[in-house]
Amino acid sequence: MMVATRLSVEFDLVTPMFLGGAEQEATRFREASLKGALCFWWRVLNYGKYCAGAAPDTREYNEAIRAFRARETAVFGGPGKQSSFLLKTTSSLSSNRIVEAGTVLSKTGEAIQAPRLVGADHCDPNTIGPGARYLAYGLVDAASVRKDNQQNWTVANAKSIAGRLVRPCIRQNTRLAFNILMRDAQPDINQELIDVIKALGLLGGLGARVRRGLGSLSLRTLDGEDMQISSLADYQKAIEQHFGLRKRHAFKDAQITALSKDSMISISKEEKANPLDVLNDVGEAMQLYRAWGFKGQQHPHHMINGVKAEQNFRDDHDWSKGSRPGHVPLRTAFGLPHAYKSGARVSGPRVTDEPPYDRRASPLFIHIHKLGDDRFCAALSLLPAQFLPKVEHTTGRPKAVAVETKVSNRATNLAYDFERDGLPVLEHFLSQESPPKGDKPFSKKGPYLKLRPIFSREG
Repeated sequence: MMVATRLSVEFDLVTPMFLGGAEQEATRFREASLKGALCFWWRVLNYGKYCAGAAPDTREYNEAIRAFRARETAVFGGPGKQSSFLLKTTSSLSSNRIVEAGTVLSKTGEAIQAPRLVGADHCDPNTIGPGARYLAYGLVDAASVRKDNQQNWTVANAKSIAGRLVRPCIRQNTRLAFNILMRDAQPDINQELIDVIKALGLLGGLGARVRRGLGSLSLRTLDGEDMQISSLADYQKAIEQHFGLRKRHAFKDAQITALSKDSMISISKEEKANPLDVLNDVGEAMQLYRAWGFKGQQHPHHMINGVKAEQNFRDDHDWSKGSRPGHVPLRTAFGLPHAYKSGARVSGPRVTDEPPYDRRASPLFIHIHKLGDDRFCAALSLLPAQFLPKVEHTTGRPKAVAVETKVSNRATNLAYDFERDGLPVLEHFLSQESPPKGDKPFSKKGPYLKLRPIFSREG
């Protein structure tokens, strides 16, 4: 007779969540998505326990990864084996918890039914901020664009409207509750699941663009125990206790996203009353750091959200215009593909009857956390791993990641060393110190965000 162990869990949804099935309908919390998120954070916490010290492509590593996969299958199931638990959501979504596609999202996460296209940006004054729209790229219209430039700025003449949802979303401040029923009494697996639930509720979320802060979750209760965090100091302590107790191993090209000596975790130094304002601050900082800017009629300089653009990545900009064909964009570290007119996409080893790699998510995770009833902060986690599978090149250089760059309709495979070229780009964005003068390409301002480092890279 099976003895079931039950865990009851409640999360607070902190930022809008873009979650749905094949139709992207966002009408319910999906157990499969939740289980996938739990599995992801299980890997983050446990990869080092099995694979530390084993170099990839060695017998030792192959044995370690087999043990790691076997344990993952024992917990979460796999081909021919059911998982160790059943997961059932107990939350139901009423229609008023869903913001429909085609409506404009406000700064408070509500729908703006009749948007006004005013101001220099031709957007409603209550629309979600430009930084948040930037982070929600592909889910939310970033800017207002007219269908016919000869006609007035009206909703009817709008090809896109700043803040308009491309997909429906679940509103922030929604409760996500679920139960976990263990198939057998297994204390070790039960504890692993508790650890994973806490990790998800400290730094993670669900849905599309989750690494950019959408769908952030904060743990509310666990088996009836209040798990809410009331202050920045308590949030820092919770992260230190939960992740600091685990040994951060040294990896050479970790095969999956995992906690390691190269990981960095920082949180905001300041709190705000609106989670989308916190998200917007992070997005605007990233825009200022990454973007080239736009030159309008009212300013002699390129501008970004009313601030003079820093233009840190000039070589990337010149490459996008076709003047540096041998360059791999440094901003590749933020993930691929990029929306350059020239085009930049991932190129990996081709396998018979399988397509090449065409995407790589950023190893930088943005999370918005709830503090008490009405305060919010940001957490930024850098969890580097092997950026892309290694491929050989005919240049005589060592095996390295290849990024296929396309300039003037000509595709070229170029070596990309993430540790050398990519990691410093992300580290500098998180850094709280201004770079040395002349330290290209980071010779501009900093810091970009007021952050409190919790874990830094260990040398």
